[in-house]
Amino acid sequence: MSIKMSNIFLLRRLHSLTGVVPVGVFLIVHLYTNFAVVKGADNFNKAVQNLRVTLPGPLLPMAEILLIGLPILFHALLGIYIAHTMRSNVTSYSYARNWLYFFQRVAGVVLFFFIAAHVATMRFGLFGHLSVDHHVYDPVNTPYTIVRDALQNPFVLAFYIIGILASAYHLSYGLWSFAIHWGITVREEAQKNFQWVCAAVGVGVATLGVVSALTFVK
Repeated sequence: MSIKMSNIFLLRRLHSLTGVVPVGVFLIVHLYTNFAVVKGADNFNKAVQNLRVTLPGPLLPMAEILLIGLPILFHALLGIYIAHTMRSNVTSYSYARNWLYFFQRVAGVVLFFFIAAHVATMRFGLFGHLSVDHHVYDPVNTPYTIVRDALQNPFVLAFYIIGILASAYHLSYGLWSFAIHWGITVREEAQKNFQWVCAAVGVGVATLGVVSALTFVK
């Protein structure tokens, strides 16, 4: 079934919007919270605990579902739909831009499996792992020790670093694409200038995540 151009226009804008807000914002906040580990285990545990204090009772799971879980799922499924049913106008794109777009799609597939595994283990404690959320107040199995013990496995650590790098690149290119789709950077010169801003965001996000992960295994 063909899709009207007006619907394609709307879908692409919804996809780019959810990639920046709330998904992109949550990614930065999440990695910044994890970065608290560079100041020690107690600082990281307090950062995780403060999230529960800020949103007590049923508000936290509701916020996780409505503001994080559903937008991520919507963005992921819509991204898969767009990638498989819509053709970008490659003849109007430069060779480099085509490769950047291709790698963003690859990063999106990696992220789909990475986020699923991350949530299943750290949030719900599946596959033999302890849930970070459910052990916030446990004096022995603290959030720090749970993450530290998980990342001692070199394969798990490598998996997380790949996921972090994929997240950083996907957000960086998505931010650049968002500005184009929403008419913020219309001229080619503006797009070229803004790509440096997006690259800086990507490097910053990657640095936050990788440094945090490596700090856990020191």
